[in-house]
Amino acid sequence: LSKRQDKPAAIAWIVKFHPELSDGQISKLIGTTKNTIQAIRDRTHWNINSLTPTDPVILGLCKQTELETALEKSSKRASVTGNIAAKANNDLSLIPTDESLSGEDQNI
Repeated sequence: LSKRQDKPAAIAWIVKFHPELSDGQISKLIGTTKNTIQAIRDRTHWNINSLTPTDPVILGLCKQTELETALEKSSKRASVTGNIAAKANNDLSLIPTDESLSGEDQNI
């Protein structure tokens, strides 16, 4: 039986050990609001000094399989985002001067 006061400790554990999870994913796993998650991330939660990060699986707030599924989704999202960023960086790379000057449409 999970208790309401255990949720901030579980959020603190997830933020500490798995910061790649989005607030929406944490909200679904633990069953809390995004405002509470953000307050713990920003360390502005009213009880932040007495929170001990505790595994939400041990507290019974979620199952290990649910946590692993959320981690897999976030890693897939990160790899897709990383691929898009890498492609964008390649598109913006500098080309050698001789290649840029050899074009037909030069307006000098």
